[in-house]
Amino acid sequence: MSAQVTVAAVLRRHAVERADRSALIYAADPAVATADIALTYADLDRAAQRLAVWLRARMPAGSRAMLLYPPGLGFAVAFVGCLYADVIAVPVPMPAAGIRQRDQQATGIARDAGIAVALTESASLPTVTAWRDAAGLADVLCAATDALDDAADAPPWTPPDADAASPVMLQYTSGSTGDPKGVVITHHNVLAQVAMTRRVMAASEQSRFGGWLPMHHDMGMIVQLLQPLVLGATSVFMSPFEFLKRPVRWLQLIERHRVDISLAPHFAYEVCARHVTDAQVAGLDLSCWTVAGIGAEAVRARTLDAFSERFGPAGFRREALTVGYGMAEATVYASVGARGIAPTVHAVDGDLLERNEFRPVPATRDTPTIVSCGNPCEMEIIVVDPATSTPLPEGGVGEVWLRGDGVAGGYWGAAAATAATFGGTLAGGESGYLRTGDLGAVHGGELYITGRLKDLLIVRGRNLHPQDIEDEVRSLHEALHTRYGAVVAVPGQPQGEHVVILQECSGELAGDTERLAELVGLIRDHAANQIGFHAAAVVLLRPGGVSRTASGKVQRALMREHFMNAALDPLHEELDPELRRQYRKDNAGGRYGRPAVVHGAA
Repeated sequence: MSAQVTVAAVLRRHAVERADRSALIYAADPAVATADIALTYADLDRAAQRLAVWLRARMPAGSRAMLLYPPGLGFAVAFVGCLYADVIAVPVPMPAAGIRQRDQQATGIARDAGIAVALTESASLPTVTAWRDAAGLADVLCAATDALDDAADAPPWTPPDADAASPVMLQYTSGSTGDPKGVVITHHNVLAQVAMTRRVMAASEQSRFGGWLPMHHDMGMIVQLLQPLVLGATSVFMSPFEFLKRPVRWLQLIERHRVDISLAPHFAYEVCARHVTDAQVAGLDLSCWTVAGIGAEAVRARTLDAFSERFGPAGFRREALTVGYGMAEATVYASVGARGIAPTVHAVDGDLLERNEFRPVPATRDTPTIVSCGNPCEMEIIVVDPATSTPLPEGGVGEVWLRGDGVAGGYWGAAAATAATFGGTLAGGESGYLRTGDLGAVHGGELYITGRLKDLLIVRGRNLHPQDIEDEVRSLHEALHTRYGAVVAVPGQPQGEHVVILQECSGELAGDTERLAELVGLIRDHAANQIGFHAAAVVLLRPGGVSRTASGKVQRALMREHFMNAALDPLHEELDPELRRQYRKDNAGGRYGRPAVVHGAA
């Protein structure tokens, strides 16, 4: 790839060659065509040039601009404006009054990245300015990009002096297993990812992308914004809040705009399969949807079945389901299923899986199933013994390592973390691998993810994957079916690590001590008799009580910390006596003003 090829150069070419084509369409109401707001490639180019001139007048190339936008077209204009000014964009969720974690996240990122300016829209400027002041970031300029004070004597815009190795943005990781870190994504990384999309997904300028993913998330940023723009295609998007309120709106957006490529986390497919009504399904035509991408969290076979069955009458084909695996450190995708081929699902020997061997077996009612994440996307993928850094043969379960053009160069200003994550070196000396921290295996040339290395539970010599246990717990009772859980291990005496199950349940059970206790008993009995381990504690939480990242990944490390610090607000909890003595100050029920039971005691 030429060192002179940049994302900005590609967009400038589109502004000339396809000036009047719609680049972006924001569907303010996905069900109503008159609510659509569009930008052509020429419109986007003019708006971005204007912002680039404004930025250059106030800061040098390479400065960092935080992008804090509500849903709409403003984010995209600001991002391309940063490209045109050779300013590094830093996408971040909007600070929100009353949500301390969101404000702390924005503040931490601003300090880590050395932000020079926070860009937003006029309606959000008071919120952003108030956050800036409260955070003590007096040197950070706040500006509304829809109300710029253009200087009459401003010089005309000229193309940025950037090359393929120049940073496009800092994509801060969501922190599912640790503190957020800024991944440095270059023009080369983005263009390599788009080239993969063109080959693997058969995407082109005639494709129509669409969805509801927030732009500050890597899937939203790369797949929903940058890939279609670089291809010269059209992207149609809606507010993520609209999807959460009315999941059917996503499907209506796909139908009305004849979207053929739309991606979302696993939970979105599960929500649609459960909550879209028969009448709503009858009014849909999803025959245009040929790439229904799924990623960002563990994918369950039963969700693929449920979604395909639910929307088959609306023209949806199972072959459209496209499961992928990736992360911000690899720009987005490292592997993805082939277009037009239904995902491979294998039942595996559970006992062998606990001993780090992936072996498909005939499916029975009790055998675990794992969904393939497809084939490598122009990326070298190897599975390595994490203890010896030795590559494993096919079917061996170990840490997944990556190498290729899509892998970023490292973390912003974090040399030690960069070396630890991006400097994977095999026992034989070969280096340059990204250590993902994910456990998986390669079988038949396809990648299967089995869990996270840091989340793995070792119980009496058995390797237990928490997401498998969480999945089983959810299936035990209707009050748990659509809820999230986190299975973690905490230190305790006298037997070392103890397994704790933290599980959301229906809020309708609040205050019903008897039914909550029965639910805890059901969970503990299943753990002991069906999975084969003792749950030293079970904590039932309200919906939303399990912390997750923006993409839906369960933050197990954070939940473990909350349990150990008694920072949860449970509907009901039962702990073994030794855990209660260690982690609960009251040593008996009632710390939270709600029932708490010492297991085995009156």
